[in-house]
Amino acid sequence: MDITIESYIKNSLTSKDGTIIGYRQLGSGPGLILVRGGMAASQHFMKLGEELSDDFNVYIPDRRGRGLSGSFGDDYSIQKEVDDLDAILNKTGTHYVFGLSSGALITLQAALNLPVYP
Repeated sequence: MDITIESYIKNSLTSKDGTIIGYRQLGSGPGLILVRGGMAASQHFMKLGEELSDDFNVYIPDRRGRGLSGSFGDDYSIQKEVDDLDAILNKTGTHYVFGLSSGALITLQAALNLPVYP
């Protein structure tokens, strides 16, 4: 199935340090955040998101400095990326996260440092 502009929405939120984090959202069901690696933007996960969208409400954020999101900002670190993921988890109430490449490192760091969400 080809992904059309009508099949997803674009949205954004503000992370802990004030950086805007944009994301694409599609599907319905329990929430699932897809955190991609450093060499791609959210649109590169859209095919996977589309495949998962029959069973999940899929959120695909653009990491800092890419796509729909703001710049890396001062004092860029993995903690800033964890803060961004935390903001998305809080806004969406999502419990499932999949990370690829450096996105997996952010996901693992978040699992080690963030509180367990009810």
